Amino acid sequence: MNLSNIHLNDIQVFLSVARSGSLVVASTELSLSHSTAFRWLKRFESQIGYKLFDRSSHHYALSEIGHTVLPIAEKVINEANSLSMIADSLDDHLVGEVKLTSVDALALGYLSNIVQRFYQRYPGIMINLSSDNNFVNLSKREADIAIRPTHSPAENLIGRKAASMVFGLYASPEYIDQYGIPDIKEKGRGHLLCDYDVSLSHLHAAQWIKEHMSYAKVVIKLTSTVSLTEFARSGIGLAAIPCFLGDKDPGLTRVITFDDKVASDIWLLTHPDLRHSPKIRAVLDFMFEEIRLDKMLFEGKTAQNEKESHIAE
Repeated sequence: MNLSNIHLNDIQVFLSVARSGSLVVASTELSLSHSTAFRWLKRFESQIGYKLFDRSSHHYALSEIGHTVLPIAEKVINEANSLSMIADSLDDHLVGEVKLTSVDALALGYLSNIVQRFYQRYPGIMINLSSDNNFVNLSKREADIAIRPTHSPAENLIGRKAASMVFGLYASPEYIDQYGIPDIKEKGRGHLLCDYDVSLSHLHAAQWIKEHMSYAKVVIKLTSTVSLTEFARSGIGLAAIPCFLGDKDPGLTRVITFDDKVASDIWLLTHPDLRHSPKIRAVLDFMFEEIRLDKMLFEGKTAQNEKESHIAE
């Protein structure tokens, strides 16, 4: 056993394969080629001196030794991440990369202009923005900052609520001319609907649709709020989307505003170990102030083209 030259990258490959049971999935997750991931995993096994997986053609299952190594490897990576966060917090230069994650609606439909203004003020900081509706793990340094719609941010994170994100039911003018404005008392009868995929069924807006539009004919289901906006604009059907997306779109009209119970709070979150990092603080403070300036937009109070019969509960 030779442990003097173990690479953290090798351990990360081992952990990713252990979680997924697949070298293909692990290589994609870590943005590596399949051959590189395989080589690093073999190197780690060589340094440990034992086979860590029982391999079949489609699956990697932890061996008995692999199960023993797993919690130790997780501890090593967690400690390395903690050390990295402490080092970042001690760095008083406004330079380097900050990994920012958010849901697609915010990342694709809102943050581009903010990032542009941020760069003009802080040209030494490069934002690495990921758009993912699945929450990433900030403790594992999968991101430094998360901008998340949530009512209950994780207890191990710190942050501030910047605004509330109100939702509404939207349609194109062409759709309204053909089908009219829906009456929720009819639960969508006679109407067409662009619905949320089951992967987004936890959203309050998706639950509202399920309860109040149960008689509407679903013509398509989508995994992206931005995609729902695109399809609604095409005239194919109604869609429940955030007001900050729908109200800015000249090809959409808000026909129903959802009750505040359907809204989501927008939180800016980071790990406590990063709270003193100047570059992290710069991103957090800048993003917070920008979102606060658009508070009315997120609350759906700036629409000029709103045509709605009532506010839906």
